[in-house]
Amino acid sequence: MNLRPVPEEVGARLRLLRQALDHDRQTSMVAFLGKPITVQHWNNWERGRSVPSSAQARHIAMKTRVTVDWIYWGERAGLPVQIADLLDKAA
Repeated sequence: MNLRPVPEEVGARLRLLRQALDHDRQTSMVAFLGKPITVQHWNNWERGRSVPSSAQARHIAMKTRVTVDWIYWGERAGLPVQIADLLDKAA
């Protein structure tokens, strides 16, 4: 297992999450998440330029019901069934 999340993979998962939650635009997703997430952060993550800090990832997880492990590594084991279904449909 890679010890660092791969930015392009994290970005793809965050894009999938945004789409699964019916946020057509990054600005809508960021408005839903609220601070400390900004449009610039989200854009950089989706483009694979960087990854969320652990605090940012926890915030995303808390607001969307995904897990930090899913955000960073794609680990689906702890995802609620409803969220996993939404992600599957959006993929």
